[in-house]
Amino acid sequence: MTLSLIATAAGLSVRSLQSQFRQRMGQTAIAFITERRLARTHEDLTSAFDPEITIAEIARRWGFVHMSDFGQRYRRAYGRTPSEARRDAGPRD
Repeated sequence: MTLSLIATAAGLSVRSLQSQFRQRMGQTAIAFITERRLARTHEDLTSAFDPEITIAEIARRWGFVHMSDFGQRYRRAYGRTPSEARRDAGPRD
């Protein structure tokens, strides 16, 4: 997902999309998208899960390709590493 695709779908220029998004949401469109992707990843890590699915696979599912960057963003957002979150959630039936 790119800003140009979103802008085209909204019938706006990229610059107009960025400006309006910041005015209405108080943050950039990219920051909002990243927050949503982190939230989805967090849900997958802390809900019932298949232990065969790795953290990297979950991260990639939500668009994170650089695991170091993902890990840093996740820790800033949730105060613990993805592996700590998953371990604390534990497998559930």
